[in-house]
Amino acid sequence: FQVGSRTAADGAALLSGPGAARTLFGAHFKIQLLASSHYDDGAAPPYGPNFLFRTEGDVRRFLRSGAAAADGGRFEALLFATQGLDLAIPSRLSYLDPGRTGRRAAAGPL
Repeated sequence: FQVGSRTAADGAALLSGPGAARTLFGAHFKIQLLASSHYDDGAAPPYGPNFLFRTEGDVRRFLRSGAAAADGGRFEALLFATQGLDLAIPSRLSYLDPGRTGRRAAAGPL
């Protein structure tokens, strides 16, 4: 499911998606990060590929961090929810061609 955030003119973070996360956590789903439009490498914890969110508060912190990383733009992310043991989302290397020299490029359409 898609979530997003942005920083309002008054500096407040406007969050889209915590309600969906609350509903899914309430139904005993597990939620992981699939992809995001921005990455804040100074965030604690670091929100890398397959990050496992444990609470709605984790999702809110992630969205606030994303809004800050977007620096006035819109932050968007895709989260993956499951009730089973299928939290096996491929690592980002599955989407890259490690055989290419120089800059890494996508191995093909995603």
